Amino acid sequence: MARKDLNVVETKKIKKFSETIIAILSFVAVSIFPVLFLYFQNADEASFSEVIDPLVTFSGIGIIFFLFFLIISKSLSKAAIIADLFLLVSLNYALLEKGIQVIFPGLRYWHVILLGLFVLTHMAWFICRMVPDELAQTISLVICIVFCGLILINGVFAIPTIVNKAGMENKMIDQQESNVEVDSSMPNVYYLLFDEYSSIDFMKKYYDYDNSEFAEYLLERGFNLSYNSQNESIMTSTITTNYVNLDYVVTNYTSESEKEYLRHNNLLFKFLKENNYKITGIGNSDYFGIQSEGDHLDSSAKTAEGDTLKTILINNTIAYPFFERNYSANAKFILDSVERLKSLKHEPSSSQFTLLYIAPSHTPFAFDENGEMLRTGFTNWEDKRYYLGTYKYTTKLMIEIVDSILKTDPNSIIVLQSDHSARASTDANLFMKMFDLKDMANPFNAVYYCGKPMDISGLSGVNTWRVIVNELFDKNYSLVEVPIDEYKYK
Repeated sequence: MARKDLNVVETKKIKKFSETIIAILSFVAVSIFPVLFLYFQNADEASFSEVIDPLVTFSGIGIIFFLFFLIISKSLSKAAIIADLFLLVSLNYALLEKGIQVIFPGLRYWHVILLGLFVLTHMAWFICRMVPDELAQTISLVICIVFCGLILINGVFAIPTIVNKAGMENKMIDQQESNVEVDSSMPNVYYLLFDEYSSIDFMKKYYDYDNSEFAEYLLERGFNLSYNSQNESIMTSTITTNYVNLDYVVTNYTSESEKEYLRHNNLLFKFLKENNYKITGIGNSDYFGIQSEGDHLDSSAKTAEGDTLKTILINNTIAYPFFERNYSANAKFILDSVERLKSLKHEPSSSQFTLLYIAPSHTPFAFDENGEMLRTGFTNWEDKRYYLGTYKYTTKLMIEIVDSILKTDPNSIIVLQSDHSARASTDANLFMKMFDLKDMANPFNAVYYCGKPMDISGLSGVNTWRVIVNELFDKNYSLVEVPIDEYKYK
């Protein structure tokens, strides 16, 4: 009898241990699933370090819910089930709210909150009082299997992407080179790249704004302009990677990690280093693998609206109304980058290559036309004054930069480009409807070559750089055909 009693005790201990593990895995899996799902879907651009904070935070919320309902229910499985329900609602609240508002448009945040609490509270009461312990254990097990399975499946599908990205990062580390000593007297090159700055013709067509005064300003100072340049894409990572590789080496279908590797280890920088140029980066130059002079913005993966994985996750939770987007740091970064470039005092013809890459006319819109920081309308494409205002101010910044360079270094080369014109890509209702694809792929394209004439009319960004490299390094690159953009953006 003693042996039988001992076996019964051992069996109860095993069952209790099993119930505890399943209950813990259940609420932990539900807690971290939104974080890991978002990471796995964006593993090509984001690093795992970017989701560590949300993983810890969401797991902590899960523990709090579980312990609270364990005290109330006195049951591990029931506490896990109720915690799972509250977690699913609170961590995915914004999505649920949108779904409810489709059916009941008049409901607002607090209406949905009260309705949700009413339903969840009654469900918790029903589980505590009416659900048998064995059934609760089964439900807890099913939830555990489902969410652990979802995490595992998404993780398995993301493994090739993660491995490929890691391989590309290792390649970049292995091929890093230190700056060479400057011992030649080639013209200084200033590459001014302004993300989403529209062409002259684009602004006339879509914004009824004549920016020909800026074109005349550039022409008077010896710039060569192309009004009808056409790029192969409207995707920044594709365009810029091809720019600095002087050829169409990637497409929109190329993985972001491969684009990054080719952008960091590009043909243009190779030629510059071979000719003893010192390369300096300002602004978002780390996008090209160049350590930026001065302050740095968060280098985490971001959406076109400027949201990181962390902010996306927060904006999906029940706390989203209390999370205020603040873009003042981005605006300050842009202004500081411009001032940093203007303060450069390179000796003329001292083999300096300076890359300024900033996005004042890209969402989130930072300025009005007078340079005042915006407080609203950061991603508003419907009201055209927001993009037009920041576009006008971006033009003023360009003029300040050009004046500053030509004043001290008139024998330099200045390449003033954008990647594409306005796209409205942050508005799902307007993207690919507000602007024609061909017009969006028409970038701003201007070159000052030591005050000399250079025919770049109608050339794409890639071909423009080919002409510059031919002249600067005595190469013989022929113009290449611009691929037709057949990518399905939407």
